[in-house]
Amino acid sequence: MIGDTVRIYYDPAEPNRARVGNATESWLFPFNFGLCGIAFLIIAGLGYRNRSRA
Repeated sequence: MIGDTVRIYYDPAEPNRARVGNATESWLFPFNFGLCGIAFLIIAGLGYRNRSRA
């Protein structure tokens, strides 16, 4: 929208390659990393529970 504040990412050595940052670029890696961590915790918890029952 007009007047919104946006982040601009650029290399000072190559300012002609500047790009506007967006939420997807900012949060995609941390979201996927967290999702994998949660999946790992669930799998480890299920393995621990099954191991303690045996």
